[in-house]
Amino acid sequence: MLTFYAENFVQIGRLIAYARGMVQFPVQKFSDTRMVKHHTASLSGTQRGELATAFKLLRDSCMEIKLELTVDQIDRILTGISDDNYTHGQAARHLEDLELRMTDELKRKHFISLSSLESDLFRNPRQGWNKVIERWPETTDDIIEAMKCFALSRYTAAVFHSLQVVEIGIIKLGEFVQVSDPK
Repeated sequence: MLTFYAENFVQIGRLIAYARGMVQFPVQKFSDTRMVKHHTASLSGTQRGELATAFKLLRDSCMEIKLELTVDQIDRILTGISDDNYTHGQAARHLEDLELRMTDELKRKHFISLSSLESDLFRNPRQGWNKVIERWPETTDDIIEAMKCFALSRYTAAVFHSLQVVEIGIIKLGEFVQVSDPK
């Protein structure tokens, strides 16, 4: 299961907004003639450097959630940015393509949100069970699964795994009192 934290979505949104702000033309301030000139004007070296940094960060975030086609588009943008003649218009079109591609990819993903408590149970399933695991290491897998199932609101599965832990305890108790029937 892929773990992805919500703050990464915020970072992705900020990076795209930052890039959009750098390449878009403020239409309300200029005449059509100046807009065409801006659209065909090359990005400055500083702008290209700042965009490259932003897109590298964006690429890392997209790699985390396996947005492979979006990463391909970011790679195209990074290639374009390396060209001294890369224009505001090209950057704007590439950015629009990036947003559409990301939207299409995200439509095909399903994200589950966990509360702080659920997240803690899921990420630290052994917490509070150390003495049991130390004494009976064969309970480890079922303890981990029980806690993860509980965190994901899969209560029937959590009970199943909990009963597996109880069963091991009962078998060990039977061995202690010398019961000959293994179950």
